[in-house]
Order: sequence, then C-alpha cells, then structure tokens
Amino acid sequence: YLAFAISLIGCSVLGQELSPVDQAKVDFFENRIRPVLVEHCYECHSQKTQDPSGEFRLDSAAALRKGGTRGSAVSLEMPEKSLLLRAILYEDPDMQMPPAGKLPKEVVEDFRRWIRDGAVDPRTSEDAVPVGPSKQEIAAKHWSFQPLPMQREVPPIDRFINQGLVAKGIVPNRSASQRELIRRLYYDLLGLPPTNDEMSTWMSEPLENYELWVDRLLDSPHFGERMARRWMDVSRYADNKGYVFQEDREYKFAWRYRNWLIDAFNQDMPYDRFVRFQIAADRLDTDSDHRNLDAMGFLTLGRRFLNNENDIADDRIDLITRGFLGLSVSCARCHDHKFDPISMADYYSLHATFVSNKEPKDEPGPLRLIDSENIRPAVIFMRGNPGSRGDKVPKEFVKFFSSVSRPLETGSGRMDLAEAIADTRNPLTSRVIVNRVWGWIMGAPLVDTPSDFGIRTEMPVQRELLDSMAVDFIQNEQSIKHLVKRIVMSDVYRRASAHDPEKHRIDPENRLWWRGVRKRLDFESLRDSILVATQRIDLTVGGKSIKMIRKPFSNRRTIYAYIDRQNLEGVFRSFDFASPDSHAPLRFTTTVPQQSLFLMNSPMIEHYCLAFANRLVTSESGNDPDWLINELFSSVLLRIPNLEEEKWIKEYLSGEDSNASRELPVHRVADLIKALICTNEFCFID
Repeated sequence: YLAFAISLIGCSVLGQELSPVDQAKVDFFENRIRPVLVEHCYECHSQKTQDPSGEFRLDSAAALRKGGTRGSAVSLEMPEKSLLLRAILYEDPDMQMPPAGKLPKEVVEDFRRWIRDGAVDPRTSEDAVPVGPSKQEIAAKHWSFQPLPMQREVPPIDRFINQGLVAKGIVPNRSASQRELIRRLYYDLLGLPPTNDEMSTWMSEPLENYELWVDRLLDSPHFGERMARRWMDVSRYADNKGYVFQEDREYKFAWRYRNWLIDAFNQDMPYDRFVRFQIAADRLDTDSDHRNLDAMGFLTLGRRFLNNENDIADDRIDLITRGFLGLSVSCARCHDHKFDPISMADYYSLHATFVSNKEPKDEPGPLRLIDSENIRPAVIFMRGNPGSRGDKVPKEFVKFFSSVSRPLETGSGRMDLAEAIADTRNPLTSRVIVNRVWGWIMGAPLVDTPSDFGIRTEMPVQRELLDSMAVDFIQNEQSIKHLVKRIVMSDVYRRASAHDPEKHRIDPENRLWWRGVRKRLDFESLRDSILVATQRIDLTVGGKSIKMIRKPFSNRRTIYAYIDRQNLEGVFRSFDFASPDSHAPLRFTTTVPQQSLFLMNSPMIEHYCLAFANRLVTSESGNDPDWLINELFSSVLLRIPNLEEEKWIKEYLSGEDSNASRELPVHRVADLIKALICTNEFCFID
C-alpha cells in the first residue's frame, strides 16, 4: 500500500543520468530496492493508480524527481533525516509505511544503504506501470451500475434459466414430489412446517391447486414473521446496545420495530415506502397513531460505540448503503474507495447527514431520529481523523449516480437520501432487493455478495434474469409478495434437489439452476419446528421480546427471542445466527458438534420432548405401541413409519434391545422424539 502520508519526493539528483553508471549500485537497486517498491508500494504509488496517495509515484525515476506534496523523500546530505527512511522506520505516527506493517530490519538497512550511496535509480519513464482505465471509466461500464432495461412485457423466469441449460446440454431435474413441495413452501414462506393435518389436506388436493397453496401461505400472518426475521439480519436487530459502560443498555421498545416489519410484510407495503419509512419516517408519518415511526428502529437499534457520534454515523452509513444499495461506502471514511467510484466527499456528505440528527429523550416509545436544530456542514476528516479537518464539500448523494444524485438539503438530508435510494431510476435498489429475496427463497442468491454490487463483483451468470425481475418488480408496484409468488410459481423453484454426477460435472456450483438447493433449517425454523412437532407452539403474532433459551422455556416463535448484542446466547452462535453487531448480508452454514449436543442434551429440548411424551403416554391410546409410533412419526416427520422403523422402535419400547434404557417409558418416548428431530429428514428441506 505505501500510502505515503509524507506524499514524498522532489529530489533532483535521483534518476539523473549517470555517466558512467556505477554498475554495482545499479545492481543493488535492481536486486534489493526495486522488488520491495513493486511489492509494497506500487499498489498506491504507481501510474496504474489514478489518484496516487500524496500525488506521488514510485514507478519511475522521473516520478521520483517530480516528488509529491510533502517535498523530498530523500536527503543525500543527511540520509538519516530522509522522510522515506523515517516512514519505513515508523518514527513518526503520521508516516508509518507500509501501513500493513513494518518491513524487515534487513530491508530497512538496504534502503538506508541505498540512500547513503546516492539513491541511484536507473529506471526510465518506460518502466512505469502502464496506465489502466480510471475507476470512473470502469464504473461507467460496470454491469450493476447500468440503467435497468425497461420492457413492456417481462419474460417468465424459466425462459432465462432454460436458455442457459440448453446451451450447456443439461436436462434439469424433475419436479420435487408433492410432499417435498408442500414442506418447502411452508418453510420458505412461513418458516414453519405444516402440521400433519395440513400435510394430509394438501396431499389430498391435486397438484393443479399449487397456486392456491401459494396464495394461502402468502396471506398467512406468519409470512410477515418469516420475512421480518430475514430483514432483521440486514438491519442488525438487537434488544440492547451492547457495551455502553455505565448507561442503560436496554432498547426497551426495540420489539416495536420488529412488529412494524411483520406488519409491513403482511400488508405488502411497496418497497419504496418500506425504504423511505426506515430512513425518514419522522418526515413521512401521517397516521394518527404514528405507528410508522417504529420503522426508524432500522437506524437507531445499532451499537452505540461508547457514544462516539462518528462511529454511530459510520454504522448507519454502512447499514443504509450496503443494505439498500449494495455499496460499501464506509470504505471511503479514511480515503477514496479503492475500487468503486465513491469519494471521501461522498462519504462525508452522508456523515454530515447522520451527525445532524438527535434522538428525543423525553418521548415514550421506540427510539427515533429527528433533525437537529444545528445542521452541520459536510467537512472531510483527513485520514478519517476528526481532529484533522479538510475541505468543506457539498451535501449530496453519491455523485457518480448522476441520474438520482441530488442535494441533501432538506433538514439533515435524510429525506432527500431516502428519495435518492427509492428512486426507480436508481440502478441498484431494485437489483439488490430482488437478489436478496431470490436468495432467501431459493437458498442461494444470483449475485454471491448480496451487499456488494461494486466493481469487484463479477457479473452474475443470470444477469439478464436479475434485470428482468428487477424491472418486473418496479412495474408491479414494488410488491414483495408479487416477487415471492413469481419465484415460487416457476419451474426452477419446484425442481428436486437430487444430485446428478454428470450434471454436477458440467455445472458444479448449480449456477444454471438445474436442481433445487437442499437447505438446512436455520435456528429459528429448527426451534419452531420442534415446538410444532411437540405440539407446544404459541402462534400469537407480535409482542415483546422474550428470553426463551433458559427457564422458564417459552412456547413463542423464535423471532420473538430477546437478542442480547453483548452476550448473544451460545446456541445462537452454534447454529450460525447472524451477528447483531453489524449488517449481515448472508448466513453461513457450518456443521459443528455443539449442534448435535444441543439437540440431544439441551434442557430446553428435553423439556419440550418430555412434555409431549408424557401427553402421548398418558392419553387414552398411550399403551398401544402401534398408535404411539404412528403418532410420533406423523407429528415429527409428517409420515407413517416403514416396517423396519416400526420393528426397532417396538424393540426399544419393550426393552428387548440390549441398549435400551431402564427408565420409565415416558423417558424412552422422549428419547425417541429427540432421535427423530436429530435426523436429516427433520433438519433439512429437500
């Protein structure tokens, strides 16, 4: 990186034509100095960098002669005073280069010797790293920054998918079985399994009624719960602030933001309104009960960074730009973005917006923002240091996106920012949410990095499909339910997840979507499924947060769990729960022993299984092993057991199995329930 804060060099003797050239000194430069410059310096200080740090380049002798904004880097009269040497020695806190860490002592000694011997540099301008296209030129051609190709008629999803499959000679998998589809729909749309009665009812209906099934689930109040929990990963939801030293840690009304999300998804709030309310509800809310003010939990429920206003503003900038736009604007806090067309001026325009707000302390209800009386100007902090103020800059949306760029001048600027993001001409907003929803439903996004659509993100294989869906999304009033229905009605959604070696050889990552994605239940769906299987679940929608992992164990859905940002329950971490510390684009799936140990030994699981086992054993038919076994399988796995399963379970219950426990039958039944919920059949969605 060699981002020389010293902004080096103007030494007129460097690179001068030496006649005759001291060959030993030239060899020393070529063998000991040039390789270090190439490895550690050229990334930030060469011709390939359009804005070299400190206006200084190190890739030719001519560039060294020209120098930078801080003067000469090398003093031949006083070599030890050379700024270059001081920088690599880390003698000055403002001149520590390279920033990734000190060079080895022997390398530093090589530079000291080189300077002492006259800093001989035989390079010519032809040695300079070739100039490449600027960030602006690259960005102008980048796929995600292009305007959406608006169309009157949008082709069906399967047309795009099938074109790719035909081109590769792949025949897609058959459709999943009716039972697999029903279970898949329930989990993807509700986060819950069907009950045995629901499964039986749906299995008795013809497959032609599939669209009716979809509509019923979209109309369920539990649809909003499922979608809200997904969005809570994006919004880094938690019920407290994390570490704050001596002040109150609690967000006492955080749950109202969660309830607002559930209602918004259930009511199918247009996405542009969904965006606007979460950024500037105080400027938009007109309801008499001011319910939409709860949407501002999106911004206010983050970490508090010991009340450092600059870090709080940075967190909110990162949340909004990655969450809605797929841009890492926070990377421009200390320097212009290394890859994307985002400048420090862009960052500090948004920074001024978020330090010009306050949170009313005297109002009951959830935290919300209002504009401060003192609206601050946008001022660049040099190297991100608030004690080193640079130029004032205009307050405006990211300048590169000229089609939607506008001054952030209404109050703090949050309202103008919300309008720029929600503008249908914005090339990113619709693409980003469509990709997120596709990933939530299908099990993998079209763009691998849902919160980074910048220049380093390669064009997805299904780029035309993504753009087409984004256009359709806009044309259909930005309806999330319409988008979800369009996805689940497609043939590609309904494909079986079975593996095929030959198809896998051609498309190992399933980029062409020849098969469905087998998904493991996330922790919320896993716990909720156990509650459904043991007939304990409380399906009340909405309400306050509950600490449910410890006694007394709650029967509420897991979305209502109290999320402690500082001390997140270990079981959440074990099952890959999203970190509440910052925006989470994706959840990763890991397999660790703690997961199985929790299902086998957790007091919470034991509590649910024992209660269900006791109910079965003490029921009127509890002494009938055939009835008991059928009831277990139909409740947990939504099917009847096969003959082999019946045989070994009967042996276990009768005590004939050599490994059978001598405990009371109710404990044996509880152990059977735990064994069933540990199966892949229970824990995975096919």
